[in-house]
Amino acid sequence: MNKKSVEIVVEESGWIVDVLARKCFEELCQQENLYEVSYSNSLASEGKDIYIHFIYLNAKIIRGAINIVYVTHVDRWFKAFRLVRLARENVYFVTMSEDTLKLVKKYTGVEGVFAQVPESIHFKSTQSNRKIHFGIFSLLYPDNRKGNDAIENFLAYSSSQNQNVEITVYGKGWENLLANFPKLKINYYNNDFDIELYTGLLKKCDYVIYFGNDEGAISILDASTLDLPIIAISQGYHSDIRLSRYSKLCQNSDDMLNTLIDIIDQVSVENTYNSWCNIIQDSVTGLNSSPVSLFRLMLIPFIKNKFLIKKNKKQNYGQND
Repeated sequence: MNKKSVEIVVEESGWIVDVLARKCFEELCQQENLYEVSYSNSLASEGKDIYIHFIYLNAKIIRGAINIVYVTHVDRWFKAFRLVRLARENVYFVTMSEDTLKLVKKYTGVEGVFAQVPESIHFKSTQSNRKIHFGIFSLLYPDNRKGNDAIENFLAYSSSQNQNVEITVYGKGWENLLANFPKLKINYYNNDFDIELYTGLLKKCDYVIYFGNDEGAISILDASTLDLPIIAISQGYHSDIRLSRYSKLCQNSDDMLNTLIDIIDQVSVENTYNSWCNIIQDSVTGLNSSPVSLFRLMLIPFIKNKFLIKKNKKQNYGQND
């Protein structure tokens, strides 16, 4: 396979886009068997196979080559007009989010748009195997006063995400329920109360949770006193005490279950980085072969854009009308 010559063009140095462009440069340089990479802080030089322009507003397209244009926020109509004009020159777009990808497609009508959710610029990821640790500190009774059904639903969902969830249960009466979830990592303590063990277990939790429908849980009071995040139902003295940061009181067990599922889902998200090598390879296939009509310029004011900044009317304060 013949090497492709790639030039990264950044006309504005010293800005954060320059840092992102440098990361692109370093990434492609590691693929030395595929690409011969150069970097320009001025105008693009002629004769390259592929140009990656940071960013789209100042991009000067090189005819006869593949042009990939990096898109930051599209918050003004004139920027949308620029996107359509670039699309008419058969460029490919790279966005920083799925939201902007969808917006660029709406404005331009082209398919050659790639989302590249960026990796941390300054730090390497150390959270590939993140876990969330919940703690439940209470007895469990057969009369459902502790929210047994909701707890079972919570354990069932946690079990489906067992690689990312760890649960500590401290209290008697849980044996039968916990036996239904053998794949879930559960630390179960049903011994007599021990203040040192109890305190140590509390402090290991990311969240102390309580589903019960009663005057309130001592564990919630203790967790808030220790400034530990809690998630519980808004009832009894839960609503009266000072809650620690990141805590939430829910209206009912369904609301609480949804809150916990959202937290688990966020921990379970696996960030998939769309590499520059993949983007280039996909661009070579020619996804944007269909011509873009100027009619798309007329559609711009009618496309919903949540990033759009509207001009505020100037107001004169302190003056009599």
